[in-house]
Amino acid sequence: MQFVKPLIVLLRIVDGEKPSMGYIYEGMDRVKEAIRTFFAGNQDRYGPIWDVIDRRWHNLLHRPIHAAAYFLNPAYQFSPHFKADDEVWSGLYDVVERMSSNSAVSTDIVREIELFKKAQGDLFARELCKKIGQH
Repeated sequence: MQFVKPLIVLLRIVDGEKPSMGYIYEGMDRVKEAIRTFFAGNQDRYGPIWDVIDRRWHNLLHRPIHAAAYFLNPAYQFSPHFKADDEVWSGLYDVVERMSSNSAVSTDIVREIELFKKAQGDLFARELCKKIGQH
């Protein structure tokens, strides 16, 4: 049952009182990595568990909003370990498109995302934003 512990930790975060949307995407990656590590990288042992998790994740929980929330979470964005793969970018842009049918507004949002990524501009260059990513 030890390999279930990371999943329980994620469920407690999701079920907690603090907003958790920005932590679900990264949390699921951590859960899967912890399970792989527990089984010493033996795919025959962790693979069936990952299959169950992936079926639930992809059928019930995995939505573009989770990838966008991960991307826009300063705690991850400004971390040296942050990674945004194609799935994250796709989710982010899906959310932008869904939020605004006006292409000019969507373009402005994409520009702001670039400033956010680079920690530039009046808002995103503030020390507070940079400190959040260091924790």
